[in-house]
Amino acid sequence: EILHESEPADLAEIARLGNEKLIRRHPHVFGDRQAENSTESQEHWNAMKAAEKRARGQVVDRESVLRDLPAAVAPLHQAHTLGRDAAAVGFDWPDTSGVWQKLQEELAELQEAARPAADGPADPAAVEHEVGDLLFAVANLARHLGVQPDVALRQANRRFRERFALIEQRYGWNRERMKAASLDELEAAWQAAKKQP
Repeated sequence: EILHESEPADLAEIARLGNEKLIRRHPHVFGDRQAENSTESQEHWNAMKAAEKRARGQVVDRESVLRDLPAAVAPLHQAHTLGRDAAAVGFDWPDTSGVWQKLQEELAELQEAARPAADGPADPAAVEHEVGDLLFAVANLARHLGVQPDVALRQANRRFRERFALIEQRYGWNRERMKAASLDELEAAWQAAKKQP
């Protein structure tokens, strides 16, 4: 419906354009090009996107190894993908020891940035910058360990919700009772929830 407001199009036209785009951007599936792995497949995809931009008159002065990801892609997944793309041309740690070291470095930089200044609170922009760097390092560690960070975080969120619900249940779903509990009592309830199957 929104497309109708901006451009005259019907569902058949939208489907036709989508089909053409799918075929054009996947020559390794629908054409005679070969892709031995996902990296080669992505290279085909990037080349086709660059060709489309040139055909529309957009200047494509470089073709980066880094994927042109849509803004809607979750930031943690973007970080994982950017790290993988850079690694494809050798910009990576040879093993996880370097990633662990980088993680410690980023954590130390965040601790420093979060420390209140002599004349007032910590600089929020500096803290945000360092949190971003720390999360990017975590995404790279996940990649080195063979873990999709967005999947791992989604599972951690689910576990947190389930465990927190057990704490709420323990307090009769009463927020005031929970607020009145000490941190030690809440921690004990959390540890008990973690032991549940």
